[in-house]
Amino acid sequence: MEEEKKIVKKKKNKYIIIVFLLALIVGGSCGLYYVDTFYGEGKINTIISSLQEKTQKNTDITENPAEQATEKNSVTLSAGGTLFATKGKRFLMCTKDGVKYMNGMGDQKWNDTFTMAVPELIEEGGYYAVGDLAGKTAKVYNESGPVYTVQVTGNILYFALNRNGYLGIITKDKEVYSIMVYNSTGTQLIVRQEGETGIYPFSMDISDDNRIFAISYLDTTDVEPVGSINFFYVNESEGRNFSESMFASVIKTNELIPKIFYLDNGNLIVASDKGLYGIGSDGKEKWNIELTNHISYIGVEKKKYVVVAYGSAISGKNSRKVGNVSWINGDGKEIADFQAKDGVTYLNCNQTGTIIGCSKTYYGLKIGGRAFWEYTATRDMTDVLLMENVNNVLFVSNDTAVILNMDRVSQDTAVKEEKQKTQSTEKVIQKQKDDEQQGEEQQEQKQEGEEQQESKQEKNTENEQKDKNEQNNTNGENNEVQQ
Repeated sequence: MEEEKKIVKKKKNKYIIIVFLLALIVGGSCGLYYVDTFYGEGKINTIISSLQEKTQKNTDITENPAEQATEKNSVTLSAGGTLFATKGKRFLMCTKDGVKYMNGMGDQKWNDTFTMAVPELIEEGGYYAVGDLAGKTAKVYNESGPVYTVQVTGNILYFALNRNGYLGIITKDKEVYSIMVYNSTGTQLIVRQEGETGIYPFSMDISDDNRIFAISYLDTTDVEPVGSINFFYVNESEGRNFSESMFASVIKTNELIPKIFYLDNGNLIVASDKGLYGIGSDGKEKWNIELTNHISYIGVEKKKYVVVAYGSAISGKNSRKVGNVSWINGDGKEIADFQAKDGVTYLNCNQTGTIIGCSKTYYGLKIGGRAFWEYTATRDMTDVLLMENVNNVLFVSNDTAVILNMDRVSQDTAVKEEKQKTQSTEKVIQKQKDDEQQGEEQQEQKQEGEEQQESKQEKNTENEQKDKNEQNNTNGENNEVQQ
């Protein structure tokens, strides 16, 4: 009887995994299997059950005057969707037909044409990569133009860049998964094939020293699903003493690990449905954070801070409020948090800061989580990206991309109150510092006065003693004369 229960339980878990994998495959066909390095974006929910395509409502509403597009600050977009990546004042536009690199609105530097069914765009350091999800082509660019093109035999499920232009790709050809790593010139350095039934590669990333690549897997061959991260050396010379160059592995039983990515301190961040983990370059766990809420979105600012937007509570946990966003440094310490008005529906992080979206309301925050503006759009946006500073923002709708200066857009009360609260706190802190400084100055003056008084008394005492000694000497001389 006990054995029958175990078999039933195992079948039930495998059924759940099969349902999950079907959802993942469907999501992949819609461009959802892909999750980028999060250095540029965080578009995907790490909770697998809520993987679904975000639909855009083509709502025709009278626009706010601030959103009115002009030739100087906007560009008209063609049907079919346009992806953007910003780099200061410059930006790259990607469609199914190719890419354009712009020095600014109306100032095209170069372009490249191609045909992709489901293009996805990622950015890392000074490089960009466009891959055709469920297709067979990936292209890498820098600000000067095309760098290299990769053609694969299977269908692309996932790809990632490091800041040196190294590209990692996960593909599927029939029942075989392959993992490839290419260097900055497009030379294939690594190819791994994962053909074992019931084991699926989810995510990968390449360290910025080009030495290591890590892969996250889901193992469904046991009663409970097992998440794992395996670490491999890129160079054969370093990996020759290890089987298949794999030098470390981290196992998380009954956890799904859909996302891993490197920070600039060398730690690999592991995002699962149960926790966040920091893994060192030696493959050993350095820190962990147990989740009390499901993660809605996750991103990375400047490759230094992990930005986590929390959703609904995990049952039985002392949870955060829905819409709370946390900034975590590379050592696993929370350095800041922000409370949005509602559940987060959009997150985008880059070198300048973070954009948080709650339906049509957006917040702009500087590096480290300091809120600068809040803005409610009058139409649906597909993307909102920071430019060279937190006040210059690229708003993208279905048919237009426009750059707005947020100094000219009225702010709602939440961020104003937050700013006022911050300013009041800063004033209190400054007053405390001023009071302390004034107290120290008064204490110094008092001490200086006391020292002067003591010095004066000592001098008087010395003079009195000198006079007394002189008097004694005079008396002694008089006595000698009398004698």
